[in-house]
Amino acid sequence: MLTACSDDGTTVYPDVQQLTQAVDKAVAGAKTAGFTTEIAVGTVQTKGQGQLRLDASTALVTTMDFYGDPLEIRLVDGQLYVKVPESAQEGDKPWVRIPRDGTDPFSQAAGGSIDQLAQQNDPARTLEQIKTAGTIVSSGAVTLNDAPTTHYVVNIDLVKLHENLPAGLSPAALTQTDGKATGFPLELWLNAEQLPVQVTFDLTPILIAAGAPPNSAAKITTAYKDWKAPTVVEPPPADQVGDLPPPP
Repeated sequence: MLTACSDDGTTVYPDVQQLTQAVDKAVAGAKTAGFTTEIAVGTVQTKGQGQLRLDASTALVTTMDFYGDPLEIRLVDGQLYVKVPESAQEGDKPWVRIPRDGTDPFSQAAGGSIDQLAQQNDPARTLEQIKTAGTIVSSGAVTLNDAPTTHYVVNIDLVKLHENLPAGLSPAALTQTDGKATGFPLELWLNAEQLPVQVTFDLTPILIAAGAPPNSAAKITTAYKDWKAPTVVEPPPADQVGDLPPPP
C-alpha cells in the first residue's frame, strides 16, 4: 500500500508497519528531545518533565511530582537511579541505585514500577508497542498547539502486548478485569518530519473493566519538544549514590 499526502503535504501512513518504520527512522536521526508528561487517574494527577537521548539505548532524566515531593529518575547505560525526596532520605547519599534485575520482592516491585514509569516517556518503547499490538483505527491531518500534525488513533491489543505494558499496569492488575478489557486506544501526533509531538494512552477501558465507576478516566499524555536540541543526561555523581535499602 502506498502512503497518502493531504492538501498541506502531511504524510499519512496506512498501516503500523510503514508508520513505525518512518517514525523509527526520524527518531533515530533526531537523537535528542525534551518532554513533559501527565498521568491522570480519576482526580489524581501527576506531572513531570525531562530530557532524553537516543543512542544504542535510551537514556533519560525526568522529574515527577510524587505526592507533593519532586521525584527525579535517571535511566543511563541501563542503570536506574532515583533521587529520594528529602523527607525520606537516610544518610548523606540523596540518590539510590535500583536494580532492574533484582530478585528480591522489594527490588522487583520498586525497580519494575519505576523503570516502567521512566520508560513510558521513551518514544522507542511506544513505537514497539504500536508495532507489536497496534491497529490503525483512523488518521488524518489536524492542528495541535497551532501547528500542523498528522493524528493517528491506534487500538492496542492487550493480548499481543504481552509484558510490554504502559506505566501503571501489570499482568497481575489485568487479571482484575476478568478478560473484559481487550485493548485500549493510543493517540499519536507527528510533525512534518515524522517526529512525535504528543502521545496519549487512554487506559480508561481497563480501569472500568477492573470495577471502577463508569465515569472514571485514566490517561497518560507525553508531549515532545526541542527535537535535536542539546541535552544533558548523565548518571548522578558516584559519591552521592547509595544502594536500595533492604525491605523491613
